[in-house]
Amino acid sequence: MRSVLYIILGIITTILYSCEKEIDVSRPGSKEQLVVEASINQLLSNLNYVYVTKSLDYFKPDLTVGGVKDANVIIREGRISGTDTIYDGPATQFFNIYGIPGADSIILNFFNNPLIDNLAGIYVNPAFTGKESTPYALEISLPDGRLVTGKTFIPKVIRLDTIKYENRGEPDDSGRYDAFVNFYWQDPPERNNYRLAFIKGSFGNLLLGWGAAETFRTFDDEFLNDQYRSYSFFRPFKTNDTLNLYFSQIGRKEFLFWQSYSRANDSGNPFSTPVILKSNVTGAIGTFTGYAVDYRQLIIK
Repeated sequence: MRSVLYIILGIITTILYSCEKEIDVSRPGSKEQLVVEASINQLLSNLNYVYVTKSLDYFKPDLTVGGVKDANVIIREGRISGTDTIYDGPATQFFNIYGIPGADSIILNFFNNPLIDNLAGIYVNPAFTGKESTPYALEISLPDGRLVTGKTFIPKVIRLDTIKYENRGEPDDSGRYDAFVNFYWQDPPERNNYRLAFIKGSFGNLLLGWGAAETFRTFDDEFLNDQYRSYSFFRPFKTNDTLNLYFSQIGRKEFLFWQSYSRANDSGNPFSTPVILKSNVTGAIGTFTGYAVDYRQLIIK
């Protein structure tokens, strides 16, 4: 599903520019329920989207179930007043991809497959731009009366300071060396929660959908706070690789969701204790995540 979502969002871009809660999810599967991945950020419009689908198993989505294409999706900007958060700012409508002129025929030409119906659950609005240090509210309403709501906050961007690499060992048959990459940043004194995504390739900041990234790392500063920090990739890259880094700060509830999702998805045991997903949306399983993104590209020479 990740690769299909990546491709379809790429097609869309071409057209347009030419209360934290715990949910028990038992394996294997459970009754059908709504699943939501809503992501917004302040830097890259292609990573602002809402994906609404139905699934029998959150960790093994069945593409034949299909995306939800008849939802009304709105994201509203908020503001902080003292100790209160008030959502009275501009409301942005996110549109189903099948509502984009020409998208349906292009999509069907690219994908002559009944599974294409699942992609109808993608909602986008390239005109939307998130803001740092700003709260947002999500509302998804369905014709049958079901309602999904969520709240998130785009924190302040924490920028990478330096990215370094060191070539080691002997070259391989193609003359390429192993390259070990480290990056550095100043961690602020307050509690911070990080989500790192990276992917190799020369396409730069055209990552379309977070699921297209090769690897994620989710970590916080519980043990290393308010100091100059480093992160090391233990797996080496190669000379001539182009590495794209998306270093984001996210909220605590969002961090707990992605942490719980990663642990559950990696457990690999269908007979283990039921999974606890710490969703931050109501009316569905999933998350509404605000990313404060710093993007860097490194070409290893």
